[in-house]
Amino acid sequence: MKRTAVVIVTVMLFSVIASYAVAGSKPAKIKEGLDFPVGDVADLEKFYCFGLRPWDNVGNDEIHGGIDLVATYSPSSTLIGRVPIIAPADARVERIIESVSGAGVNTLVVVLEINKYWYIVCNFEPQTTDPAIFEEQRRSVVVHEKQRVKRGEFIGELVLGSVNPGSYPHLHFAFFYKHPDDTLDYIYENYLQMQRSDGTDLAPTTGPGSPWKPRDLEMETTFYCPYEYSTPQAKAAYDSLPRIDANQAICNCICAYGSSERDCGICK
Repeated sequence: MKRTAVVIVTVMLFSVIASYAVAGSKPAKIKEGLDFPVGDVADLEKFYCFGLRPWDNVGNDEIHGGIDLVATYSPSSTLIGRVPIIAPADARVERIIESVSGAGVNTLVVVLEINKYWYIVCNFEPQTTDPAIFEEQRRSVVVHEKQRVKRGEFIGELVLGSVNPGSYPHLHFAFFYKHPDDTLDYIYENYLQMQRSDGTDLAPTTGPGSPWKPRDLEMETTFYCPYEYSTPQAKAAYDSLPRIDANQAICNCICAYGSSERDCGICK
């Protein structure tokens, strides 16, 4: 009986020591870079590039502050299509907003907060005026505000059906920095007039203030090209697709900051 008691005590002692060792170990390094937000790149046919100026043709010099990931869609199909969307990084669901796009159709915007400076936007744009299809889009988003999500976690589906003629159903994917003096509400109300960083008020380039060393673009900006901050695997997914500019031509540069020549010199 005494030997049994000694063995039990010894095992318990080792268990306690092991638990202290695990508790005192260094935390795992946070993975850097944005994962590709679409679960299967095979569900896409092309994407529209970031930051071409002017993006539209009405003269307001609007910057396209994200990448439009265009779903493969057949107008003749009577079936509702679905494209799974995943969280590109560990984050918190800060807001879920219904909005109206420049094309005058409803969109569903999921804003993910990486930290108090940096945010991801997943804007579900089914490009439909059919209320039943948009209701299906609402139901397809399975996360809720203030929920924490892990990298790669399923957050919803882009719903494909009754797409307006000439439109393309897509996920508008964006990555932006929030100026300390701006609120998210102000940004949502008037994102074209939001304050731009001048490079002196950015969060720290290392540590908790910033995710992955913001690149010096030598210009004032708030929206950053998601491709520039993507993992190698995500970049390979982008590179496998045709890249298109606002004029429906092949885009030479994915991240065309301030460029009207489709070649900004930042990336090839």
